[in-house]
Amino acid sequence: MLVVLDSNIFIFALRDEMSFCADILKLSGIKFRCIIPKMVLKEVFERLKVIEGKDFASFAVYLLHTGQIELISDEIIPQEMILKYKEKGAKKGDAIIAAFVEWVKAD
Repeated sequence: MLVVLDSNIFIFALRDEMSFCADILKLSGIKFRCIIPKMVLKEVFERLKVIEGKDFASFAVYLLHTGQIELISDEIIPQEMILKYKEKGAKKGDAIIAAFVEWVKAD
């Protein structure tokens, strides 16, 4: 199974704000493969720096080094896929995530 995390789910998981989000992170790499587009990591890092501080934000980067979460460049998503979601009314970031999920064929 392939799972894509958006920035909110990733942050909720790291901060243990919602148990199902934390469970997703705990089981990542064990029960399923978890990937994020590069833009999500940037957004998570910036938001966590403000909310929790730089050291805690660095923990998100650490998870990538452990192999629990795979980072995939969002620059390789076909632009026509992103445009398709923008035309449906999605904001830029949401359109990128939606196109990414479709492109990687996430479950």
